[in-house]
Parts: sequence; C-alpha cells; structure tokens
Amino acid sequence: MLTVDVMIEPKVDFTQIEPVVEEVCRANQLQITLKTTLAGYPGSIHWHLKQGRKRGALELTVWPQQRRLWFKVQSGRTGVWIDEAIDRLKPQLEEALKPLCIPDKKPSKSGIRP
Repeated sequence: MLTVDVMIEPKVDFTQIEPVVEEVCRANQLQITLKTTLAGYPGSIHWHLKQGRKRGALELTVWPQQRRLWFKVQSGRTGVWIDEAIDRLKPQLEEALKPLCIPDKKPSKSGIRP
C-alpha cells in the first residue's frame, strides 16, 4: 500500500476543497468512480479515480477535521498509470488549493483615536 500526502497551506478553507479537487481530477482525464465517506475518518470525502478502462484505482481522501488530503493505492489495485498520475496531480492540487486560503483579518481602525 502506498500513501502520499498533499501539502496544504495552513489557512485553506476546507469547505471549498471538494469542487477544486474534482476539477483537477477531471482536467487530468480521471473519472470519479466512487465518492463516499470513510467510517474511520468522520466528515471525510473519499474518491476512487480511474483512467479510462486501464487497470488500477487511485484513492483520494480529504479529512477536514485533521486538515489532511492524501492519495492511497491499495495492494492489488495498482496500475501503470497511477505513479505518474500522483506525480502530476500532487503539485496541481497544492497549487489549485492556494487561492482557498482565508485571508488574515486586518485590525480594525474603529477603536483608534486620533
């Protein structure tokens, strides 16, 4: 089994991740064959990805409670396309998620007296 974490900026708004992840996958010609949640990761979103009719399945999970996004390849579900897909998707996801960062709040000037 292989697990690869996607690096996520500390201030990413996890409520906005789902459509971004799915768009990056579609842009890379990957089909979402399953979308569910994992019992061991409450509140997670878990996808199974395929490349056409090629052998193998790539799993991708986001777990907002732990601020984590990762790929997983189960033994017996490997395919020749999967390593290349991870190498391509990981930096694309990291870059695509950066705009989802919640900006720092600027201090209010209303309490400052001249």
